[in-house]
Amino acid sequence: MMEILKMVPLAAAMFVLCVILPAGGLDANAQETDAPRRSVAEVLKTLPKSQTSSDGFVTVVATDVPGDEIGFRGPLVQFASGIVRSLGKTLSIPELPRRREASLIIVAQDGRTNDTRVVVRVTRRKSGPLTRIWLPSPGYSDIAQLRFEVAKAYFRTAVENFRELPPPPGAPPPAEVPDWLVDGALRQTDIEQARADMRSVLEGWSGGYFPFFPSLCAQADVPSVLASYLAGWLKEKALYKALLKDYAAGRAWLADDLAAKLTGCTDAARQDAASDRRLLRLLRKVISPGRTSRTDLRIFASRLLLYPPFYDKMFPGCHIGCTFRAAVTLASEDLEVRRAAARKAQEVPLYAIGRGEELQQASLAYRDFLVALADGENPERLMALLDAADAKLALAEEAVRKREEENR
Repeated sequence: MMEILKMVPLAAAMFVLCVILPAGGLDANAQETDAPRRSVAEVLKTLPKSQTSSDGFVTVVATDVPGDEIGFRGPLVQFASGIVRSLGKTLSIPELPRRREASLIIVAQDGRTNDTRVVVRVTRRKSGPLTRIWLPSPGYSDIAQLRFEVAKAYFRTAVENFRELPPPPGAPPPAEVPDWLVDGALRQTDIEQARADMRSVLEGWSGGYFPFFPSLCAQADVPSVLASYLAGWLKEKALYKALLKDYAAGRAWLADDLAAKLTGCTDAARQDAASDRRLLRLLRKVISPGRTSRTDLRIFASRLLLYPPFYDKMFPGCHIGCTFRAAVTLASEDLEVRRAAARKAQEVPLYAIGRGEELQQASLAYRDFLVALADGENPERLMALLDAADAKLALAEEAVRKREEENR
């Protein structure tokens, strides 16, 4: 945003010069006209002090900033309008009708301070809620906080859009969309952020750190990554319109409502199981096509184990499962280990589909090892193939590490 703001004063200055200079520009030989020339100050006094977005949602008012009287209006209108469009499009919320009065007013003050606050006041009018945001120093404002407050103002107005007007006697006031849901919805509008959040959630779930789902829905302050997970599930089930309708009628979705809407059941244990099934489905999904992530590597590595075909069966020595290296020895003791290797050889390449060339090469190397294990190759040959596969997985890990360092 700062880059945009730096460009605007130049455009403003060019506009002012065009108004002040005579038709002949700076040509000394140009003919004088009888029209009096106006000073820069006089021209600036005639320019509008506010700008409203095309949809009428936001109006930006700029106080006189020394040397930059109109520089913040256009960029701030574009910034706020972009957030509104992204939320509506991403969450499939109907477009807001144009109102006579703006629902959001941003006041860009003179900037003669190092105050980076985003000051917010919310009031109600007959036509609905009005959010006012003051930026004491707009060039240095907290952009993340400003983005959040614009999104919250949008949700207030979106809720109002579904309210019955005039409301029936005794109708409760509209419910306020919780901060965590605003945060999660914003994160869903950024594709890369949403993918990163999903990778973090899957990694936590795979490690046993994901909270009991009904308890997660009951939290008043949901962490950003988990808020993104819940917001994404609401988007997947196209529930935002229903949510806003209920909020407009004063019926906020509390913990039981949210969990039931998302999972389709009311029993807490079944709700948690439904969340697990969704996470398992997402675990199999390619989140970032054509690119290997650290989460992809960890999930892939967690699958490099052999298991008996049935839960109540064990490999020799009471092993419920075994590593590939242990399987080299156990295969000579039990034919079932070789059969498990044959099954795993078919599965391993599927774990890497769409997840980057490095991981695909490693998966093919492990497949070659497993095929040889199933065929009863000698231990020396098997260990050589396994070492080669481990080396390719290490190369994939190194490639991911370098890519992450380059992106920092």
